[in-house]
Amino acid sequence: MSFDNIILIGPAGAGKSTTACLLAQRMGRPHVALDKERFRYYEEIGYNAELAAQLRHTNFEELIRYYEPFNAYAVGRVLEDYDGCIIDFGAIHSVYDTAALFKQAQTALAPYPHVILLLPCTNIERSVEVLMERGRMGEQVDERKEAMWRRIIRRFLENPSNSALAKHTVCTDGKTPEEVTRDVLECIA
Repeated sequence: MSFDNIILIGPAGAGKSTTACLLAQRMGRPHVALDKERFRYYEEIGYNAELAAQLRHTNFEELIRYYEPFNAYAVGRVLEDYDGCIIDFGAIHSVYDTAALFKQAQTALAPYPHVILLLPCTNIERSVEVLMERGRMGEQVDERKEAMWRRIIRRFLENPSNSALAKHTVCTDGKTPEEVTRDVLECIA
């Protein structure tokens, strides 16, 4: 294994998937989205899809906690299965509340020099607003749902896992996808 994957982490709406697609095109490398691969890894260690569906409808924040051990496992598995790729992690794959699960993900990522955290900016309040706006995409959301998404976004931004796992940080607010891609390329040069 050559440890030359480029791994993009960060909160939902930060631009990971878009940047990964552009990097893959520019560098001629395969693009792997962990969100698309994760359930096959989850199933290897006893994932209960019925329970997850129930939590999705009753308590989304509890669903995020349920996913945590599966996420840590999936991080290691995707890195075993893919080499020389551009990998974008779903937002939940780089945020851990459990120290042992964080350590599991950290150990898996340690040999990779190109783990890049995408954030709107370093200011949490501004980042929350940017990510809320990106997620809204013009639709009206009821107050209860909006409050829940604010809590989730804030949790992902304030959790120290992302910055502890990242080797580089690139801010995306006010930049085109091409400019973000250029900044990522500069990080890995």
